[in-house]
Amino acid sequence: GEPLAAGTLSPAQYRCIERSCRPAGGEGRVRRKDVGGQTWVANMGAHGRPHAGVVALVALGLIVMVQVLRVTTTHSGMTSPFVSRSPLSRQQLTLGLLAHPTESRLAGARDATILAASPGSASVLVAGGVAATGAAAGGPGAAATAAGAAGAAVAASTAAAPSAASAAAVTAAAATGTRVPSGLDACVYERAPDPRILGPGPHELPAVPLSDVTTCPKRSPFHTLLTAQGTIYNTWQARIMYYHWRKQRAADGRCTDMTGFTRLAAIRDGKPDGLEKQMPTMFLEQLGDDFIRSHFGFGVLNRPHSVRVLLQTPSLLAQIEEEFVMVAETDHILTRPLVNLATLSSPAAYVFGYMHASHRTDWVVKKYWPEGSFKQVQPIGPSPAIITKAQLALFVDDWMDISVDLRSNADAEKCIQGWVQEMWGYSIGAAKHNVTHKLVRDFQAEPGAQAHNLKPDFWKSINVFHYTYGIEYRMDGRPQGVNQIGEWSLDKWHYGGA
Repeated sequence: GEPLAAGTLSPAQYRCIERSCRPAGGEGRVRRKDVGGQTWVANMGAHGRPHAGVVALVALGLIVMVQVLRVTTTHSGMTSPFVSRSPLSRQQLTLGLLAHPTESRLAGARDATILAASPGSASVLVAGGVAATGAAAGGPGAAATAAGAAGAAVAASTAAAPSAASAAAVTAAAATGTRVPSGLDACVYERAPDPRILGPGPHELPAVPLSDVTTCPKRSPFHTLLTAQGTIYNTWQARIMYYHWRKQRAADGRCTDMTGFTRLAAIRDGKPDGLEKQMPTMFLEQLGDDFIRSHFGFGVLNRPHSVRVLLQTPSLLAQIEEEFVMVAETDHILTRPLVNLATLSSPAAYVFGYMHASHRTDWVVKKYWPEGSFKQVQPIGPSPAIITKAQLALFVDDWMDISVDLRSNADAEKCIQGWVQEMWGYSIGAAKHNVTHKLVRDFQAEPGAQAHNLKPDFWKSINVFHYTYGIEYRMDGRPQGVNQIGEWSLDKWHYGGA
């Protein structure tokens, strides 16, 4: 607390770390502060010895920090020092190469093409695919030459040193046939073109017009209605869904049943959000914020709302030329070309294992359909489902009204989970109007990482992959624990607030 006389401590007699200064001779710890033109010094203890209480607090903090780090690395499935969980972590690949130099091979020369780029540095394309191909043709000597050439190319790049070194290691491994032993390391990612500038590819031949009934006599066309909202969370899913819709439509040829696509977007004020430049979109005004808040933030109510507005607005409905529509969601990925599974008398829908009615839910059914029974309610939801516009129009009002009422019914909440109440609105409404669906068990699959008895090629026998559950894996291919984030992670709910 005494003012420091000029010259008492020269700059050479102490070293400063931020505002704390320690005399060079070690005789105590001082804090310097300039006030009113004078420099003040506070003694922090003789010989630099801190108070015992401070030591105890610091030790306790270190113990807590170590425990938190142990729990974090355990829950995330990490058994080695933490590294980036990017789709292709070069740190992980390099560590794996050093630890397991000869365990297995890369999945082909194509996997050796690596885009070595780091934030803020130039992108460098290593032509490892060519090097590896040459190595395969020329034997070990050619492999060494290819690896050396690839390494030299990386070393000469302007990329950041760690990234270049890792890329060189991976490229050399590819040239010599070495592979990192994990489930995803054979996947090498290149920078993709901006999807916003992609137009129809040359392979995407236009479908035969609906008016042509002779060229494709067995065709039963349907229009895909992608129910969506304008949130960031929803739009990135919509882009993925539309990409795969286009892919499967092109694979199905000109006589495909997949003739039309519309993103049915519920947007604040119904104003365009820019995504209409990438896919056909119809904009509708979403339900009000106050209404959604009063129903516990259940934005899914915008699905029956959007479909009802479409079906009950002649100018909008006229834009959907097909007789059949498929109600789809943004987190659907088509895995193969989809044929029309419905008929004029029988719509088609997926069987949900958690949608089976019982005596326990009978009172809920009778609340909205007094003369009905739970035995008549099918284990279905609105999506995925293929149905005629006329059939859907029969019960779209009940679909909406029952969904809204269920969402505000505390008693119903006890036996019907909140997140499926809109699905119950659809199934009860359909049964009430005697619209019986054909149950299609292989319409879709919605497995998470914990799914059992799932064949490796399950995607070949289904039509839709629904990534509604978290897909969390360790880098060795084993599933991560429940409600834990894996080293390889695909879980849409991580982005739910966007």
